[in-house]
Amino acid sequence: MNKQVKNCYESIAAQAGLAVDPTCSVIHGKRDGFDVTLFAPNTSYPYMLQIQVSALRPAGVLTNDELRELRRAHKSIRAVRQKGSVLAVSLKQSMWPKKVAENAVASVGLVLAFLRTHGFYNACQMCGKPGQADGCVVGGEVMNLCPACYALVQQGKQMESEKLANTRENVPAGIVGALLGSLAGVVCIIVLSQLGYISVISGLVMALCALKGYELLGGKLTKVGATVTFVLMLIMTYVGDRIDWAIVIARELGWGFGESFLSVGDLMQMGALDAGAYWGNLVLLYVFLIVGAVPIMLGSLRKRRAATVAYHLGDGVQPRV
Repeated sequence: MNKQVKNCYESIAAQAGLAVDPTCSVIHGKRDGFDVTLFAPNTSYPYMLQIQVSALRPAGVLTNDELRELRRAHKSIRAVRQKGSVLAVSLKQSMWPKKVAENAVASVGLVLAFLRTHGFYNACQMCGKPGQADGCVVGGEVMNLCPACYALVQQGKQMESEKLANTRENVPAGIVGALLGSLAGVVCIIVLSQLGYISVISGLVMALCALKGYELLGGKLTKVGATVTFVLMLIMTYVGDRIDWAIVIARELGWGFGESFLSVGDLMQMGALDAGAYWGNLVLLYVFLIVGAVPIMLGSLRKRRAATVAYHLGDGVQPRV
């Protein structure tokens, strides 16, 4: 979280009577009898916030008319969704931090006032028990749980953490999985290139499939596995580009695929194949691979670390796996 976003979140918290968790950038606290959380579901868009409250009432969930009423309560409200006891109010994004804070503070007040006037009470989103339902993060998901349910999920996450720690990473098998997964990226490179495109999509496909392949066969994904997988992606991108050129050569010269694949270097030396076009195409593929794959790899490592963690918002230190 950069300084500008941090200042914006702290401004929202100060005006709304809430606090900012230092580990996950979630604004949280108790206000008007409700435990409320405010956060960006997609951290790439820190100013696209969502208000989340766990609340119930004897009359049941909000009706469609009530959902529309709440959505129209403030111009900054983009969407309103309710699943069980969890009410999620998505706010519109603004490029101005001051406007983001202003809209967020106003919307929090309106949402809580709406719940009170419509007979809702604060409740645990797991068991539905009325009363205390503190904000917490469970497996990377923001939740509002009573002490008993929190203790239960924390115990479950601790068991998952111990199981993961005792799972041995099988690097050779993981390499096979990553290699098989990266073939999807190779196919994507070839298909898009034959259609006349060079796209970041090929990097995304290769990263997703290679990482998943490594994890499935390797047992778990660690920094070592991610590094090995990235090296394999670099190699397979080169192979995919070479196959693409071989297909073009085979089609234009009427040669067999194997002969065309092996002759790429010779044709460049002879000047029959434009070396600038060849290397330029490969560089673009690597750029798109990095742009598409690196965020996915870093995100995957963070998600896998967070998947076995549960902690209360405001604890100050996020437990590590």
